[in-house]
Amino acid sequence: MMKTFATVLGYLGLSCASAAVAWYLPWGPSEAEREAVEQRMDDLDERVRAARVEAWQWAEDARQFRDADRRAAAFDAMHAALDAPSDDRNLTGLLAVAEMKDVIAEFGGGFDPLRPRLRELTTSPDIAVRSAAVAALAAGGPSPADVDVAVAVIEGMERELATRLARALVQLADGAVTGEVSAVLRDLLESSDKGARKSVYSALGGARVDDAMADAIVDLAHSWTYGEAEDVIYSAASRILDKNEDIVDLLVDRIAKDDIAIYGLTFGIAPDQHARVSDALVDIVETRAPSKRWRQCLEALGRYGSARHATRLDNVAMSLALEDDDAARVLAAMAAISARNP
Repeated sequence: MMKTFATVLGYLGLSCASAAVAWYLPWGPSEAEREAVEQRMDDLDERVRAARVEAWQWAEDARQFRDADRRAAAFDAMHAALDAPSDDRNLTGLLAVAEMKDVIAEFGGGFDPLRPRLRELTTSPDIAVRSAAVAALAAGGPSPADVDVAVAVIEGMERELATRLARALVQLADGAVTGEVSAVLRDLLESSDKGARKSVYSALGGARVDDAMADAIVDLAHSWTYGEAEDVIYSAASRILDKNEDIVDLLVDRIAKDDIAIYGLTFGIAPDQHARVSDALVDIVETRAPSKRWRQCLEALGRYGSARHATRLDNVAMSLALEDDDAARVLAAMAAISARNP
């Protein structure tokens, strides 16, 4: 249960660690600006810590499947907090919504009746309430109708706080980082805080991105030092879906440095990139000892490879001293290629 709260705090930028921001770029904020943002984050941390204690208890009560009265009382408390004329009560109710998302659908009447009130709370003058309301909307699953609501909240916040809502925005958009969503996230990547940028990279995992975002990912991977370039590769480039040619080129070029780039080449590859990717993957199979990534390459070759890749795999099976399981994997990849290329 605490893991879910950590997720909510991640949406809000309110985790204890978030106060220790890494603002190191020469054009970053002044010392006074840094201290002001850190103080606001500390204040928000304290409010969330206080609110989550009660919200956690309601969530516990809502999961008492054999005690209908206790369960009903928990939902009544959540609704009362959401409707209360108090920012702190609203915050507690919103944290409870995110924590109780798995039981709201079954026992709490579903998310749709909640959405109008959650949308109202996104216009609260209280930044913690606005942020928590966006996170609560996202907890209910994809809702393209609420994307503009989330964008309005994000655009009214400092980048260093707004980046913590990146994942919620992507979830509301059902993973479609295109158009306005792409533009908003690319703007957040202009943050001078490395930790804030990393929140956006992580939010892109599993998303479908437009060419503008793909270009931004490639540029960032080439712009930063190894540590942050690795974050871009690991959290964004390797994990997005529908990788375009530029992302494929980036991952192929990074294979020697980052094993995670291999993982990124095993899914989300367009048919016109299959040959390029298969060439890179079969090179790995030929030149490396069996490992987790080596086996992932074989699985992907079964999906992407052509007859010439099957021939090279046949040579691998004949020339390398493989354990029986790994030899069977090579043969399975060859059989999969043959089945797709009769």
